[in-house]
Amino acid sequence: MNKLLWMIISGLVFAAAAWVMQAAGEKLDSKNLLSGQAGFMDYRSLRPGTFRKITAADLPKPFATSSSSNAPTVAARPADAWPQAPAGFKVELYATGLDMPRQIRLAPNGDFFVAESQLGEVKVFRGRNKDGKPEQVSSFA
Repeated sequence: MNKLLWMIISGLVFAAAAWVMQAAGEKLDSKNLLSGQAGFMDYRSLRPGTFRKITAADLPKPFATSSSSNAPTVAARPADAWPQAPAGFKVELYATGLDMPRQIRLAPNGDFFVAESQLGEVKVFRGRNKDGKPEQVSSFA
């Protein structure tokens, strides 16, 4: 069994190497090669058979573009934006008032933990009361 597996793996490695060698040997048509600033494009400009060559010298200097100072902003949720549930299910708001929540993890017992990065705190939410709100909210870490 070990010998057969070794032969299969060797064959796959050989086939992959042959494919890479064939691809490396293909001629690249210079009219299909975009280099320098022309190599920077978005998905609308992509075409099959077009190649891009971007070197480290082509990249903008650190903090030279407006994207370096384009910090994200929080947008308010539109009033009519709400998850749609299948028939027989409903969606309710469980918790509010969180300060920049970044990560949620569910415990096997149903508790869930929310990391609030700005505060450097992890909150734990336990249970659900008759109104669908958490029975207990406390600082875990």
